[in-house]
Amino acid sequence: IHYRDKNTDLPVTLDDYPYMTIKGNYSNTRNPSTGLYEAFPACAADCTTPYTADSAHQPAFDYVSYIVTGDEYYLEELQFWANYDMLQANPVYRNHSDGIVQWDQVRGQAWTLRTLGYTAYITPDDDAMKAYFVKRVQNNLDWFNNKYVNNTPPNTLGYIENGYAFVYNQDANNDYLGISPWMNDFFTWSIGNLVDMGFTDALPLLKWQSQFPIGRMLDSGYCWIVASNYDLNMRDSSSPPVQYTTWRQVYAANAANYPSDITSLTCG
Repeated sequence: IHYRDKNTDLPVTLDDYPYMTIKGNYSNTRNPSTGLYEAFPACAADCTTPYTADSAHQPAFDYVSYIVTGDEYYLEELQFWANYDMLQANPVYRNHSDGIVQWDQVRGQAWTLRTLGYTAYITPDDDAMKAYFVKRVQNNLDWFNNKYVNNTPPNTLGYIENGYAFVYNQDANNDYLGISPWMNDFFTWSIGNLVDMGFTDALPLLKWQSQFPIGRMLDSGYCWIVASNYDLNMRDSSSPPVQYTTWRQVYAANAANYPSDITSLTCG
């Protein structure tokens, strides 16, 4: 995950190389403005390793370590992780230099936004990377607000559906009908954490997305006892998409997955 620009001695940035990526085809890395390919150079030695970076399972590295030590090593490690979370994607998927994380698993989006937020928040104001990471947080908040808040939202129940959101319970047409409530809860926490750090444009998204956990706990059409179910079918079909608009529909559609000794009783 350590990609340093030899010209600046800092983590390489999407501003300087908007077409760089460690995934996809070499042809995807051609910058039309310069005519140059921005693929990373091949490893010069034996670079086999049993370890793989994975944004969908990323712990909260280095933030607390930097707070308690003030050691710049931890700050730069945090910057490397936040940068990797963006640059790993195909340039088109992240909208090139914008660094949008919408393409990832929902939990990957959650942990990347957490890491980006921590990095933007804790990087000192006079650090050369401060504005870079603050802008990437803002870019992502703008993207999610435009998709879910500022326009007619794609669903009325408050769950994230972009990227690899629908991953459970295939129907006869091999379409996936179910999402992960717990991944959405990771996302809710992450956006709330951005609000706590002072990113005010995260608040409208938090208010919209909080409908999802609150609905599972409090809506009269759904029983809170199964609010933490591992997966939830949220639509009857994906082609054309027919998504549920009430929690009563969601509860009925998933009743077969709940223990009968629960569903046979009044909620509670």
